[in-house]
Amino acid sequence: MNLRRSFFRHRRLFLALVVVCVGMMTVFFPFMGNVPKATAANESVKVWLTTPNLSSKLSPQPDLQLSSANVPADTTVSVDETDIRQTVDGFGASMTDASAYLIWNSPYKDDIMTRLFNPTDGIGMSFLRQPIGASDFIAAPQTSDYYSYDDNGGNPDPDLTGFTIAKDASYVLPLVSKAINLNSNVKVMGTPWSPPAWMKTGNTLSGSGGGTLKTEYYAAYAQYFVKYLQAYQQQGIPVFAITPQNEPGTAPGYPGMIFSAADETNFIKNNLGPAIANATLDTKPKILAYDHNWDDTDYITTVYGNAEAKSYVAGSAWHHYAGDPSAMSTIHNAYPDKDIYETEGSPVCASGPRPATTFLRSMNNWSRTGVAWNIALRPDGGPWSTEGLGTDCTALVQIDLPNNTVNYTLDYYQIGHFSKFIVPGAVVIGGQGSGSIDAASFKNPDGSKVVVAHNTDTSNSKTLKISWNGQSFTSTLPADATATFTWSGTQSNVINAATYSDQSGTQNEACTDVGGGQDVGFIDNGDYLGYQNVDFGTDVNTVRLRFATLTTATNDQVEFHLDSTTGPLVGTLTLQSTGGWQNWKTQTTSISGASGIHSIYLVFQGGSSIGNVHWVSFLHT
Repeated sequence: MNLRRSFFRHRRLFLALVVVCVGMMTVFFPFMGNVPKATAANESVKVWLTTPNLSSKLSPQPDLQLSSANVPADTTVSVDETDIRQTVDGFGASMTDASAYLIWNSPYKDDIMTRLFNPTDGIGMSFLRQPIGASDFIAAPQTSDYYSYDDNGGNPDPDLTGFTIAKDASYVLPLVSKAINLNSNVKVMGTPWSPPAWMKTGNTLSGSGGGTLKTEYYAAYAQYFVKYLQAYQQQGIPVFAITPQNEPGTAPGYPGMIFSAADETNFIKNNLGPAIANATLDTKPKILAYDHNWDDTDYITTVYGNAEAKSYVAGSAWHHYAGDPSAMSTIHNAYPDKDIYETEGSPVCASGPRPATTFLRSMNNWSRTGVAWNIALRPDGGPWSTEGLGTDCTALVQIDLPNNTVNYTLDYYQIGHFSKFIVPGAVVIGGQGSGSIDAASFKNPDGSKVVVAHNTDTSNSKTLKISWNGQSFTSTLPADATATFTWSGTQSNVINAATYSDQSGTQNEACTDVGGGQDVGFIDNGDYLGYQNVDFGTDVNTVRLRFATLTTATNDQVEFHLDSTTGPLVGTLTLQSTGGWQNWKTQTTSISGASGIHSIYLVFQGGSSIGNVHWVSFLHT
């Protein structure tokens, strides 16, 4: 017996009795009439602009208007909110030891933090990738200043009795805590540049000559992660995700370690995965493998090739310093059940592009995050490791402590074009740029739409047309400029499942999907939903169904009939498991024979507990 179904069938009967008693007839007799039409005509569009010379710095522009006017443009972005892709976890950078030291010692510390993390009075950054121990950007950047959380004078400490995060407590932890207080959406990710030196074959934190992880310390290193997670948890900082090693394919002069794909696979499979699973933690972090450049897809393929290791891994992490972002799509297409994260991209550093380019191209290749590198550095790019890249890297904020000055860079404003307007929990939707305009489209949990666009032509302005719901607006982007466009309204070809005019055997419930509201659930074999006066026009060929289920049955289907439950069959969709009753995915099939205005009936076939429906959309693709 399906316990959820048995319980909810009894709950349904109980609710029916309550309805009779208190008169809440809308639970079972919703709006009877035409399918509601969108109130999206002539929506106002808000616009913000940043130019490369900062003459405009995330500056509001005059509102634009969606209209039916057909204006030519260099690039057209067609926004389709039924084409739902990945969920967004956040945008941000890293509060490195160097960054935290500068912010902490600035007399403008509170204002800097507000401008970085407050969603109203700042850019609302929502993601922090934090080094576990020292990276190449530390406040006292000599070789002797590198640190881990269990250095123990270089002596082995397999029981980790000397483990401590005291070094972080000076200024890193207080600032990470303040970031979370300023923005409750902030997620923290942890990444080590090196294990303690005594765990490595070279007995040094440095990557060059440091060797790799000794096999006898694999278990101890897994517990090192657990202690880190527990210590941060005790400080009120839950860690959302971890990676086993930063840039495992390089051996730099600063802290680092070569960690081959085979070694990382074995470590995750035999040590890290089980250790996290068995640890006492309020929040279990996601394990993300790889955490290196776009130029190597073999590494993560090796990890995923081991079934046990793959079972512990939530996804892969990527940097922008080499290769092409399409590598992330390659891995997504091969392993669609695993998430993608862009986790480091320092502008200018190692020829890396600015955040607008990295973030847009990452979002369009399935990344759930856009993450730069240092939040703050000196005007000369320091403090950095003497063995590191030094002045080649830039930050969001330049802090000159001797002169008590603070400067917000182009990187800060470009990141703000994403983090201030795209809320964690938003989804990437259909609508990409082309030609010289990079663009990505998003739908926030409240249903509002966001398009971020960047003109990659550094010499010439370009016109951009954004079309949506049969209307459009046009804007001119100056050379190398970034713009964000936001508007509300509902796409007219989206029918909310809860607005049915006829049904059998279903029940409405609160929905956690983007846009919220209610979904229709408790669907069994033979149940149906009917909607009146749907205008199919003459060229509809596709139906999209927003669906969620925990059922893994392979014989569940929904049939689409015109005019009645037994009317002409125009399409059948075989339903796929989504892994949860509120884990929403868009499922698509083709239809034929639907034209003009009809009622449409969704008739469900299969077993019990088929799943839940949020919306259905009929369109021409």
